[in-house]
Amino acid sequence: EMSNFRIDPRPEPGWHGEWQFADRHGYLEPGTPVGLRVIDLTPNAIAGIADTWFAYGFDQGQGELSTLLIQRRSDTETLASLFVDIIEPFRGRAETSTGRLLPLLTPDQTPYGDMHAAVEIHLADGRVDLLVAMDRENPQKHEPNFHRKARWIQSDWQLESDAEWLWVRKDRQGRIIALALAAATSVRVDGIDLPQPDNQDFYEWRRTAD
Repeated sequence: EMSNFRIDPRPEPGWHGEWQFADRHGYLEPGTPVGLRVIDLTPNAIAGIADTWFAYGFDQGQGELSTLLIQRRSDTETLASLFVDIIEPFRGRAETSTGRLLPLLTPDQTPYGDMHAAVEIHLADGRVDLLVAMDRENPQKHEPNFHRKARWIQSDWQLESDAEWLWVRKDRQGRIIALALAAATSVRVDGIDLPQPDNQDFYEWRRTAD
């Protein structure tokens, strides 16, 4: 049961919230802070929190939790929505600081729609991650269609690939130090084609010591 809704109809992209949790069963050292950090990047969404009643179990008591609500609405058309959030459970302090959505383009420079996502994540120690997820199935037949275009470009990171999923990490000096991709045949980084074994559904590369 949810009550006492507090809603922001137009939150700024990249807003975040943190939850602190009680270690009721004593799994950790006393006083160890445990939490959950959420950074929301969903475009054109309503955000808010509500109080949610819960029970611990049989005869274990009850209480209320702050519940996160993210919602998209449309009065004119059927919605096809991709909710984009960075969710980090942490002990002590969170490692993520900020995040943002980056554009994805077809080889002919046409922007892909909102059902595809490139998420840039800034870590507290200065490293930066990029996650790309493409909607290959495209049940609503949105254009441009990744299944037909077969490739995408992310200009901020100088990346080009046909991967359905990709993760890249830069170090504090801005050098790409690690990369993983799935359902792909090629990836180009800074104009250089990285070698990739044939017939692999998943591929991982890490920079060796200079």
